[in-house]
Amino acid sequence: MLLSFDDGKHWVDLYRARCTGDIPPVQMRMCTKFKPDGLTMATDVPQYSGYPLSFLGRLLLAKVAMVLHS
Repeated sequence: MLLSFDDGKHWVDLYRARCTGDIPPVQMRMCTKFKPDGLTMATDVPQYSGYPLSFLGRLLLAKVAMVLHS
């Protein structure tokens, strides 16, 4: 497995099916504009074609918390 943080993101993409144990529920689907044509997705959680404002707010708060704890 290779983890690379060269692109500046401070989160890691992962596949939910690869996780085991007590997994929190999915809260949103992002960047759905890149899904393959013809793929139908479940509508159980909100879907966004890009990055939703609520997600960007969470990232900002996490970044502030990381800076303050340094």
